[in-house]
Amino acid sequence: MTDTVWDRLSAKTADALFVHELITGFEIAPRAARGILDVATAVLVPNASGLRPGQIQLVGTAAAARHGRPIADLDKCSVIVTLDAGSEDVAVLREHGAAALRRVRIMRLTDEAFEQDCLLTEEDLGRTLQVAARTIRRDIAALRQTGYLVRTRGYHHSIGRGHTHKVLIVEQYLKRQGLFEIARWAKHSLAAVQRYVHTVGRVIYLQQRQASVAEIAFLVGVGEKTTQQYLHLFARYNQPEYQERLAEIIPPPTSQPFLASGKKGAQP
Repeated sequence: MTDTVWDRLSAKTADALFVHELITGFEIAPRAARGILDVATAVLVPNASGLRPGQIQLVGTAAAARHGRPIADLDKCSVIVTLDAGSEDVAVLREHGAAALRRVRIMRLTDEAFEQDCLLTEEDLGRTLQVAARTIRRDIAALRQTGYLVRTRGYHHSIGRGHTHKVLIVEQYLKRQGLFEIARWAKHSLAAVQRYVHTVGRVIYLQQRQASVAEIAFLVGVGEKTTQQYLHLFARYNQPEYQERLAEIIPPPTSQPFLASGKKGAQP
């Protein structure tokens, strides 16, 4: 597609509409308008259905349910997840193609479901993304070969230790890889990579001020499981050779980074 087509797609997201209204209706500078969008996305009450734009509600199985019983007999759970992340997904589609976007969505859907103590099956993902389950299996196999942790029903209890895509991306940044290079490697949007890095900085900031995991998760706008993963990452990289990089992402003591600046699903 041409740049004009991509521009039209990007302009049709709810994010772009909100920013446009701020710029044209209130004469707010574009950078400030995007900052207002970040805060508004994190703190505004969802619509009457409980869903933000791009979110859907799915039914999965409880993460604690063990194998050996038919799925019909297992405890079920209802989760709110982000199917369409707006401009971030448009950027992935533009830069990396449809297959990369589908894999990003697989990671996002499974991560958000697991944050809510729920697991999705390959069939759930195939139905949601409108592809065959065998396509989902190929995508998951490719993601796991890259080192990503993809939790689905059937694998959760046997996959052992692993890293979510967010942790691996931030880890590359701590190893002094550039943001553009990481975005190309991870097949993510640059905005998503920046958001993960900035979120880790805020998580570390709050931990250093004696906030609990639950408090950090609430203030930053991520799930408690993701918060714990970020804290474990910090513990591994809180070494002399990484202090300069850590100092770049941890807000200074005089700032108050308490509001989430990234678009989140139910609990990303």
